[in-house]
Amino acid sequence: MQTTVIGIGETGMGKSSFLNAYLQKQAFRDSDRPDSCTKITSMDSNIINNQTRKAIDTPGIKDTDNTDQENVKQLVEFLLNYNDGINVVAIVLNGQVDRFTKDTEKFIKIAHQMFNHPDFWEHLCIIFTKWYAVMTEAQKKMKQEEYKTKVIESIRKYTESDINVELPMFFVDSLNYQNDQKTKSELDKFNEFAFSKNAMRTTQVEVPNVFYEQVIPEKRENYRYKENLLSENNMKRTEYFANQSRNKLVDFYGNISYSDWKNDQEWEVVKEKKVSYEESGYRNTGSDIENIYNIVNTIEYVDGISVKKQYKVLIGNTKILYYTKYRRKVTIDFDGYPSYGDWINIDSYETRKNPEPWNFQIYNYYKSRYHEHHLKYLDTTMDNGWTCSNKSSSCELNDENKSKNVKRFICMQCDYNLCIKCMMKSYDKDDNKIISSNSSKLYLLNKTYYCKIHDHPLTFLDKSKDDGWACGGRNLENKCFSGITNYAQTKGMPRFRCEKCDFDLCENCMNNYKRTYEYEVNKSYSVDCHNHKLKYIKPVVSEDSDKTEDWVCDGKDTNAKCLSGLNGENQTKGFERFKCEECKYNLCRNCMDYHYKEEGCIIF
Repeated sequence: MQTTVIGIGETGMGKSSFLNAYLQKQAFRDSDRPDSCTKITSMDSNIINNQTRKAIDTPGIKDTDNTDQENVKQLVEFLLNYNDGINVVAIVLNGQVDRFTKDTEKFIKIAHQMFNHPDFWEHLCIIFTKWYAVMTEAQKKMKQEEYKTKVIESIRKYTESDINVELPMFFVDSLNYQNDQKTKSELDKFNEFAFSKNAMRTTQVEVPNVFYEQVIPEKRENYRYKENLLSENNMKRTEYFANQSRNKLVDFYGNISYSDWKNDQEWEVVKEKKVSYEESGYRNTGSDIENIYNIVNTIEYVDGISVKKQYKVLIGNTKILYYTKYRRKVTIDFDGYPSYGDWINIDSYETRKNPEPWNFQIYNYYKSRYHEHHLKYLDTTMDNGWTCSNKSSSCELNDENKSKNVKRFICMQCDYNLCIKCMMKSYDKDDNKIISSNSSKLYLLNKTYYCKIHDHPLTFLDKSKDDGWACGGRNLENKCFSGITNYAQTKGMPRFRCEKCDFDLCENCMNNYKRTYEYEVNKSYSVDCHNHKLKYIKPVVSEDSDKTEDWVCDGKDTNAKCLSGLNGENQTKGFERFKCEECKYNLCRNCMDYHYKEEGCIIF
């Protein structure tokens, strides 16, 4: 007759000592130390009273080397090759510990799933080691009743059934089994229990999965699990993606670990760089001015004698425009973001803008030899019926009905008009100074205008309306800009008048206190010095000069020059800007106020 018992339990519980006591010989290495003595599964036997006792010693679960899974796998492999079967599975516990612990529950679950046998519970028992002589019957009874009840409840909860479990318990002092009569009695009872059970075959044992109290599946999608692969010319990139899964493992002691990620589904994505070329079309990249002169022959009378004179008169200019076509490389990277190469000149040409027979700028002042004052140049929208005042030659514009749609020059100090033809003949070549208007609009007689120092509109009156007045600007901190301090100083001067308040203002004060235009940001406005509309851009000033776009005011190329004095590069930082979106043309705020010609902006 023979029987085989196997001891399973935590490291340091005395499995080896108990099995040595059962075999009544030093079959396995034992120790009182908490370190693990048993590293591999082993079997030994002894014949006692004509009975063959076999015992299998196993490495401890919750091993000090943290090799629980490896130890169990090695035990399973041993059992698969063991042909005699197992009669008793003994869970070896420390009798000094009163509480039913998670470890005990864990050992029972591991043993049950490992043996995978329907009669497993009939072969299960508990061995309490270190049950010394001082232990009382009351303590033993507590183990046999309360402790056993908790173990059986745990088994029923685990199996989700009302299974009846015998679960015998044995109490031994393994190291003193030869002298302790109670231990000898318990070992005899244990042996009777072992020989009463038929052996369980071990061909169906398997590695249990109860090392963890919780196994939580985790997934991640579209994960790039491998390095990208670039083609030899770096124009293609292969990306490797997968949907992956793993388990979050929580053991009986609350420690968390993770299994390795496994690819559930794999795929590749091939991305290509896209290269194209962008052309700008022809852009205006600059201009030159070529002056045009006219030879004017006149007859002048000196002391009653007619004298022929000839003048070289600057009547206009030809504008040479330069146009360039550019191309640049556009690369769309693997992620869809563009990058741009430098613009490269691929073609260019120049054209000459056919001039009119004159190139006078609207609202600028010019000097004629026919009149003592400078004359202001008006376009046809200012036509209110006029005749040419040149009496020294036979001018055709001697009737108000003939002046429709004809541009003219007007004297702002007296009632004098000059047609364009007469100006061409009389343009004073010795007085080339262009006098710019201080106001962005012409003051028209009997029209009303607003200023900053008076609430009501003021009507513009010429000098013929002089009835003795004083400029209201004289009472301000800056005084009158014409130097007027009292009455009887304004003879021959035009003025702006509010009849309601009996308030007068001279032209110089109006020029300084006039209300100017308010432009809307990103709105475009027309000017008389450029073919395209200009967009209003607020000044952007950055401490990093590389981030502040530099620009040049093109008002410097007009007859009026730049009214802000911006005659070169690196001078426009902080200036308000009016920019042409179609070509490289810019004006500053002062030049815009001067050249603005479209009605509709807000005056305040």
